Amino acid sequence: MKTADSVGIVPSVYLDSSWPGKIRFVSEDGTVTQLKDTSGDSILQNDFSVLDGTVIVSNWVPGTVTALTFQPG
Repeated sequence: MKTADSVGIVPSVYLDSSWPGKIRFVSEDGTVTQLKDTSGDSILQNDFSVLDGTVIVSNWVPGTVTALTFQPG
């Protein structure tokens, strides 16, 4: 993906993010599915880390952190 800021691997899928607040699933066959889009809520997300199946997202604005857990599938 040309706009990826972060890429993470969770079981069976890849995640990517792009400024200002989009996080997407990317399946092994390349299908892309929107997971989260916070840009309309004035929550500007960019980079993330994956720790034991939890996606930890830094929110540049408003200066907070979001933790996401999910079941791919």
